[in-house]
Amino acid sequence: MRPVILKGEKISLAVLLREDLKKSWEWFNDRSTVKYLFNSACTPERRAIH
Repeated sequence: MRPVILKGEKISLAVLLREDLKKSWEWFNDRSTVKYLFNSACTPERRAIH
């Protein structure tokens, strides 16, 4: 399975295949992905502080 991003506040990470490892670094370093991960892990109150 490849990593899957669910649009919205929650993120689902599927199991990575060995062939996907190189591309996974690009995927994890994508700014929009990091933003979704941060927003889903952080409460709205805490986001307001930063």
